[in-house]
Amino acid sequence: IGSGSPKTFLISGVHGNEKTGQAVIKRLLSEPIDFAGTLTILAIANPKGFDKNIRQEPVSGLDLNRSFLDVEIPSPAKEIIDSIVETAKRHEFVIDLHNFTTDGLIQVVSNHVKNADSLALLFRPDIVRTSGKAGVLKRGGTFSQLTKQIGIPYVLLELPIDTKISQERIEQIVSGLKDHLMIAGKYQQNSSAFDEIPKVGIRLVKAEKAGVFARDKNIALKTIVSAGDTLGEIRLEGKSIPVVASHAGIVCELDSDETREVYMGQTLVGIGEYI
Repeated sequence: IGSGSPKTFLISGVHGNEKTGQAVIKRLLSEPIDFAGTLTILAIANPKGFDKNIRQEPVSGLDLNRSFLDVEIPSPAKEIIDSIVETAKRHEFVIDLHNFTTDGLIQVVSNHVKNADSLALLFRPDIVRTSGKAGVLKRGGTFSQLTKQIGIPYVLLELPIDTKISQERIEQIVSGLKDHLMIAGKYQQNSSAFDEIPKVGIRLVKAEKAGVFARDKNIALKTIVSAGDTLGEIRLEGKSIPVVASHAGIVCELDSDETREVYMGQTLVGIGEYI
């Protein structure tokens, strides 16, 4: 859409089971956009994974966002990654839409290149998501790392799952995208405001058994918890299995349902451990 600079690459669907990005893009394109520059949209980066509703690229079995730096063997995943990288190199900004598996806070990741932090602020994120207290990603090869290496400002948005995100939250992200397109060539650094947003590493509390998860009524998004605090319980065949906080921090990911059926290994609560 459009022509010339500044050029923005908007991508979603790197993980095939993440569908919120398409909802945001659909809303963005529901009315004409007036801006100077070029917007390139890749709405479904992992089409086979999207079709099967799985995270990985299914032919190679690879998680694309853990494979940007180290996949050398020819495969469908490498073809996708190479195409994404070549497209990114022709742009001045990259915005990458993802979602987690529950409702939750708006989370942002910045590679801190040039005006990336200022771009991140446009989405009014609740928290900045980092890789943990060590400041090093546990697994290599993310798009963030690749764009940092080649010097392109990159922002990743982690959003609530498509079945839980509110229309208000979608409008918040679309508004940020439109604001970016209007000012992309006129950014001023605003690192002090970015530094004021809480920085957290997400720790997931998952179901150890399948059953009905009943969250504690005192637990909600933005609740501050300590390690060992009760988050709820899993009810199974007349028994109750306590669910407790693995780390101290802020509740960043949690469905508002008082009770819901869950499977073993499903994320119940995401706790943001302050960095």
